[in-house]
Amino acid sequence: MSAYWSMAFNEQAGSVAEFKPQFRQLLRESIMSAASGARCGAFLSGGTDSSTVAGTLGEVTGEPAQTYSIGFAVDGYDEMEYARIASRHFGTQQHEYYVTPEDVL
Repeated sequence: MSAYWSMAFNEQAGSVAEFKPQFRQLLRESIMSAASGARCGAFLSGGTDSSTVAGTLGEVTGEPAQTYSIGFAVDGYDEMEYARIASRHFGTQQHEYYVTPEDVL
């Protein structure tokens, strides 16, 4: 068995402002590559990472991203409102589902 990939880390000095354009371009290219030629969507929890992917997906495709969120009807565990805030902000086509105890069984 061999490793699929080997991570290489080359520390570079610089500020966030210097690396921001490069990071944004890599992110856009990656999402554009994943979305090219296919109907796709994104899971949207409302956190920083999924919100960034959902917003960038809409940006690179030029149409509202299809986003999918899962909620839990339990106090303290439901993050659906954060997903809704991100969906409104990025103008996504939001799809929601609340997991029930019956789903688990």
